[in-house]
Amino acid sequence: IVVDAARPTVIADAANPVARGGVVTIYLEGLGAVNQLIEAGQPAPFDPLARATNAITVNIGGQPAEVLFAGLTPGFAGLYQINAMVPATIAAGNAVRVIVTAGGLSSVPATIAVR
Repeated sequence: IVVDAARPTVIADAANPVARGGVVTIYLEGLGAVNQLIEAGQPAPFDPLARATNAITVNIGGQPAEVLFAGLTPGFAGLYQINAMVPATIAAGNAVRVIVTAGGLSSVPATIAVR
């Protein structure tokens, strides 16, 4: 699920496109180890944040996106999130491809709407 971080309950779809240069939050599973021990089934802490130790990259619209955070979602068990900046120079559209790479493995492409 990819949401517009400026409106965290809004999915970045055609009815609610994210702005170029804006930040999206991507919720997902499977980013791997984090920089602290979290017992299975326990929620991730708010402070300090549990950051992914694998190299995480995000590609939006064919361009690298700046990853601001990648790790466990605070307050949730087993849910990861990535906060990434949408490149300001990508083309707007209703089906802009998003690909996450973690530890050298790429995700299946998702799409978001960008204005």
